[in-house]
Amino acid sequence: MEDDESRSFLIDNIRVEKAHAEHWIWMGKGFGLDKEDMLALAEGNRPVLRDVQSLTDWLWYINTKGTMARR
Repeated sequence: MEDDESRSFLIDNIRVEKAHAEHWIWMGKGFGLDKEDMLALAEGNRPVLRDVQSLTDWLWYINTKGTMARR
């Protein structure tokens, strides 16, 4: 792949990822969350709820260390 192709691919991929972030904001707003609250959580300015963190930790554990039967 030439450098121009790589650069173009990377720029397009960044646009796609930015759109994903905007979709999460829209979805959260649909559930009644404020954009500012979501951004504060994403930036680490607010603690995540304990139950949410526990679920996240468990999912990471199962996907990295769990057996196939537990996935």
